[in-house]
Amino acid sequence: GFPHEHMRTEIVALLNKQACYDYYAQPPNYWTPAYVDLQVLTSLPASSLWYTAPPDAQSIMCYQLDASLTTAGTEIPGGYKIDKLDGEFAATVYPKQGPFPSL
Repeated sequence: GFPHEHMRTEIVALLNKQACYDYYAQPPNYWTPAYVDLQVLTSLPASSLWYTAPPDAQSIMCYQLDASLTTAGTEIPGGYKIDKLDGEFAATVYPKQGPFPSL
């Protein structure tokens, strides 16, 4: 599958660990700190990434992260649909089978 953009080193570095632990421990998640580490706070190794562009904070593969979870108080918007960069990356991985839909 595609890597989660919010786990890229550049995005993980923006997060306030304790705020993430507190937030994800709440309903509906009830995540343990170890699970938050696994799902949010552990950067993917650069060697595992195929795409080398800067992280796409609006990718469908990026969690929406509230401003209260970042050290600078800036929201990471996440994505609700496949954006242009998602489509371009998918086109490099999967063979084309007819016209690619416009995004």
